[in-house]
Amino acid sequence: MKQYRAIMWLAIIGLVVWIQQKIRAFRSMDLNPGFPTNFRMQGGTIEFILPITVFNASGTAINIGGLDLRVIAEGQYIGRAYMSQRLQIAGVGATVIPATVRVSILDLANAIPGFVAGAQDRVITMTYQGTANIEAFFAPVNISHTLNFPKLTL
Repeated sequence: MKQYRAIMWLAIIGLVVWIQQKIRAFRSMDLNPGFPTNFRMQGGTIEFILPITVFNASGTAINIGGLDLRVIAEGQYIGRAYMSQRLQIAGVGATVIPATVRVSILDLANAIPGFVAGAQDRVITMTYQGTANIEAFFAPVNISHTLNFPKLTL
């Protein structure tokens, strides 16, 4: 009976250490959105791929099971970004996550005045908020960046 308890305690301690390693690894991750590609229009939505470079600064590999993010432009919700495939990010390595983004054209036009006429000479703040499925745990994600649209002259 004492052996059973000792084995059980060792298993619990091992699980706690493993979870702490994964939490530390997630906290050391850096997520950077890239430039969107593969634009398509379907009905009243724009769909594109947003490459998100994930750098894992820890020595522990991390498995990502998916992303579910709200897309916010200038403080207004305009759509969703998601990725449902499983990816592994090696320790002290980088991987590009191809997040599919679906944005309502009407919501985008409302969030960014002048979008329909052409968003020129503007800086637009984009925010992606939601969760990432990392090692079977859901972790909060909050990525912000700016898009600079230069003034076009002909």
